[in-house]
Amino acid sequence: MLSLYIYSLLISYAVSLLGSVFSTKGLPWYFSQIRRPSWTPSGKIIGMVWTVLFGLIGIAGGMLWSLHPANAGTIIALFVANGLLNIGWSYVFFYKHKLNAAVVVSVLLEVSVLTIVFSAFPLSVWAGILLLPYAAWVLFATYLSFRIARMNKNVSQR
Repeated sequence: MLSLYIYSLLISYAVSLLGSVFSTKGLPWYFSQIRRPSWTPSGKIIGMVWTVLFGLIGIAGGMLWSLHPANAGTIIALFVANGLLNIGWSYVFFYKHKLNAAVVVSVLLEVSVLTIVFSAFPLSVWAGILLLPYAAWVLFATYLSFRIARMNKNVSQR
């Protein structure tokens, strides 16, 4: 059973690592070529929040996977779709510099997070609770993406 938690954490942090590859490549552009709201958290804060969130996601996934093996296929499918959207946002925003498209991906990411949260609660209240900060952060990040897109609507997007 412990191995399921370890696998879940490893997969969660692999998603983080893949997303960070795109984010890192886009940081020079992010800091020098686009405007951001004054309330945008620092990169250090964003990194710390995501590190904690990916840990919570991994633990919640491990809980759901180990407590409900009959639902493992559905649980894994939901988390895979969510992970792809998470990586996709980093790719679209930081790598492709498509601000409006990133807002759309962020909305889809929030829908996937909420789908996981609402699917988790009947299976494990604790797993659902562990996922609530993720839902809240993605909602905040979606609004931040929207504000950045609005502030930079005249910036050329390649």
